[in-house]
Formats: sequence, C-alpha cells, structure tokens
Amino acid sequence: MDLLDIMTNLREKLDSLTKAFGVQHGEVISLVGAGGKTTLMFALARELTLHEGVVVTTTTTKIFPPSSSDTSYVLVSEDENEIRDFILRKGYEYGHITVVSEKVNSSGKLKGINVEQVKMLRELGVVTFIIIEADGAARRPLKAPDTDYEPVIPQDTTLVIPVVGIDVLGCELNEEHVFRSEIAAKLAALTRGAMGQLNVGEENYLKALQNAVRYEAGLARQGLAGQSRRDLALPGQPGQRSHP
Repeated sequence: MDLLDIMTNLREKLDSLTKAFGVQHGEVISLVGAGGKTTLMFALARELTLHEGVVVTTTTTKIFPPSSSDTSYVLVSEDENEIRDFILRKGYEYGHITVVSEKVNSSGKLKGINVEQVKMLRELGVVTFIIIEADGAARRPLKAPDTDYEPVIPQDTTLVIPVVGIDVLGCELNEEHVFRSEIAAKLAALTRGAMGQLNVGEENYLKALQNAVRYEAGLARQGLAGQSRRDLALPGQPGQRSHP
C-alpha cells in the first residue's frame, strides 16, 4: 500500500484530513519534518478545494514538480505583481494553484517563494488556504532540524504540522534513515548507528516558531488506518502550543 492509499484510508476513518488536523478557514499551514510532507500537502489541498475560494500550495525550500493530479496549475514566477495578478484573474478557474519562483536545472526541483511573499498571498481576498512545505529532509523518514536556519516557517503561519515517516521505526540512527542524524543522536542521547526511542523533533521545531501558532503532529506512510487524531503524533502531545 503506498502513501496515497494510506492517506485515502485515513480520510475514510477520520472523515477528512481537514478534521483530523483541525484545519480552520483561512489557515496558513506550514508542514515541517520528514516522511511525507509533499504528499500530505497535496492531499490536504485536494480536500480544501471543496471549499469556496482558492487554495495555494507552495514551499519555502524546494520540491519536485507536482503531477497534474496533485495541482491544477503550477505558476513559476519571482514577480509579486505577476503572482498577484494571475491568482486574482485565474484563481477561481483553477481552484488550486501551486506557486514557485523558479526551476533549478541541476536538480530538477522547483524553488519556492520567500517568506514575505506568503504575507502577500494571505492578503489576497480570493485565497482561503495556503499550505507550505517549510522544511527539507532529503527524502528521509525522520529529521532533526538545525534550528540556526531551519525550518523556514513564515510568520503568517497559523498551523504547523510536523511529519515523521513511521517506516523509520526499528531503523538504525544513521543518515540513510535520519536527516541530520548527528543532531538527532545528540538530542536522543544515543550514538549514531544505535537503535532506540527517538524524541528529536518537537522541542527543536517549537524553537523555530515565530508566533503563537497551533501545533498538530502527524505520522505518514504505513500503519495509519484506524488511528485517532491523538495517535497521529510525534513524541509528545499535539495541541495548542506557543513559543515561549
């Protein structure tokens, strides 16, 4: 069973991802961590396009080009006026638009927008939801962030969802499975290559939050079907959190 099938089963069990994560009208959602952020971003977007208004997906890092089933339109532009005008003219027609600044030829990835442009998007009256992939993990199922410069969470964020791939359970603590495994080892008081209970995400990600925002954690990949919202969590309790 692939991740899309698991997300579909999860929506059937919980009614919707929107309800599972308590998504409210007008949210600016930042996805951080590892193990399925991009898939979750587009799965949420598909649900939210059922509401009135325009859903914008984007990144403050880099993503691989989405497929036509992921998004209705990919707008590649660094020009704020062009982005604004396109969404105002074509937003209702497409319903869901993915906004990036440029294609990186060396990697084939799409470079995202800057954090200030998220504020511009939020101020557009037609945009009702913004979903941002705000972290990179080199396709690993678990990540420990270097909080000197990551994750790249815009200040306008209202909901942060950290994601971890459940398929990391039972794996060795090394770069094959954990992005920034050296940081993870220090946080978990383990040696690299060891196996043990990892609690590497929550406090480091909370340090990166700029405003008081809601913080809902989620697991991705296999084993999600039938879980309750509180079971879809990184170590620690999800819920109302604020940066001290």
